[in-house]
Amino acid sequence: MQYHLSALEILQILGYQPKQENHKLLEQFQQKYNISLPKTYCEFMEYAFFCPLFETSNLWTIPNFLRMSYEDIAESVEELKESDETIEETDPYYIFVQTPQEKWSELVCNYFLIGSDYGSGAVTFGIRSSDLGQEDPPIYWQHEMDDITYWRDDKQTLSQFFVEVLLNILSCLEYSTAEDALEEIGWRIEEYYDPEKDAWHTTIDELENFGIQYKQLQPYMALDGSSVYACYEPEKKILYVIYQESAETISIHAISPMDTECVFDSPWN
Repeated sequence: MQYHLSALEILQILGYQPKQENHKLLEQFQQKYNISLPKTYCEFMEYAFFCPLFETSNLWTIPNFLRMSYEDIAESVEELKESDETIEETDPYYIFVQTPQEKWSELVCNYFLIGSDYGSGAVTFGIRSSDLGQEDPPIYWQHEMDDITYWRDDKQTLSQFFVEVLLNILSCLEYSTAEDALEEIGWRIEEYYDPEKDAWHTTIDELENFGIQYKQLQPYMALDGSSVYACYEPEKKILYVIYQESAETISIHAISPMDTECVFDSPWN
């Protein structure tokens, strides 16, 4: 069993390939903004741009969405300046109206925006422009109710963010996007069902029945704040995605090629 998989390794397991046109799009973006994007970002997005698997994820995979945070601020400032109404000091953009753009760095960092929470769009994820030279930079996020100058440390790097996004997709917690997208390329997703308990979950102790060592699993945060994990059995070509709500409530999804036998015994197979 293979543990500690990267997001790129998971996409490769599922048969996804990098696209030359995506590489060109990344080059165009870097030329437009005169920046160099992190190697981790470029390598992953060569696979992820326009990929149906990410349609309901927190990662932006449509290049037109990508931008720098100063662009959003500049747009709001311009709208205020063009308005006939008096700009109140309580307006969140007042300080930016009063400050030349070349000095905005004294107020807040410029961020390369890479995504937002799909459900509401209330949270935006980004990378500090000063960190773009790092291969695997830290991720920050901002809630729409926060002060414009306040960004929170996400406590994980870009590569970890990619895994978190991907495992939340594959766990099918809120959307069936992964089932539909993977079916199109010849993969099935099965959810474990225990007929004796009439339950769609198992326990930590019972994970070993599937050859999974719980202590080897790397935890990532699920959309609801619980934990989600993954591991891969290469000989049988089975990717396990495990969602843990508690020690006694663990859901398992097995992702395997359609031309192989089903992983779980089920009355529906």
